[in-house]
Amino acid sequence: MIRTSFPLDLLRSVNVLDRKIYGFSIVAKNVPGVLASIGKACADVSINIINVVISTEQVVGGNAHLFLIADLTDSTFSPEDLKNELSKISSIISVNIVEPFVNFIIDDTHFPLTLYNGRSRAIVIGEAIMRGFLYGLNVQLGEEVSYIALWHMGYSSGKEMWDLYYEWLKTIVKNLVELMLKTAIALGWWSNYEVVEYSPVNKYAKIRIWDNWECQLRGISGRAESHFIRGMLAGFFTKHFNTECQAFETKCISKGDEYCEFEIESKSSLIT
Repeated sequence: MIRTSFPLDLLRSVNVLDRKIYGFSIVAKNVPGVLASIGKACADVSINIINVVISTEQVVGGNAHLFLIADLTDSTFSPEDLKNELSKISSIISVNIVEPFVNFIIDDTHFPLTLYNGRSRAIVIGEAIMRGFLYGLNVQLGEEVSYIALWHMGYSSGKEMWDLYYEWLKTIVKNLVELMLKTAIALGWWSNYEVVEYSPVNKYAKIRIWDNWECQLRGISGRAESHFIRGMLAGFFTKHFNTECQAFETKCISKGDEYCEFEIESKSSLIT
């Protein structure tokens, strides 16, 4: 399944190299036109905006915080000049310059990172750490025990996730499942999904996901490798269908399949 998507650097950093690149931490009134005013102030003096991150207070009339990374190489303006120019904009409350640190501009002005309109703190972990985590579990616990541990961690996480999404959406229809799957794309868990089958009456669902992080990290092994995600889906649907569920990974990119496919069903339906 083809879907247009673009990479996004969550670290919010730029390598300065030999350019005159600076960061600017800006607090502004959350009103129409503030971004246009900032962009015009930079463009008028040949300053290129490389990156900008915006966070807003989740209240009517709240302020916005912008972390702006700008390239001043082709401008006669100094960082102090740009600060003074931005400060003239009526909707801007404050501007602070962020100097390079060992040749990098890094946004350390946003904390905590949050999800779901501030309901949950977010912790970003790169694939190098996750690969070490999975490898460490295998080495220390053995392959079979590590898979069981991952499943149980996923199962508990899935139930917690369902509670969070239900509080957010206030419904248990199919939309809640798709909200979880779509949000996972925004979080980098996978690149796309398809709900192939969904039956709350039969307590059954079939879901396909592309570029599943867990299996992608393990590479080609010739077997299904999704244990955390499989457990997570079992936990999520246990709450969603209000019955104990199990998830089976019937296709897997670690086996050379195009996508990972999961069948979720009630454990009672498995009893013959």
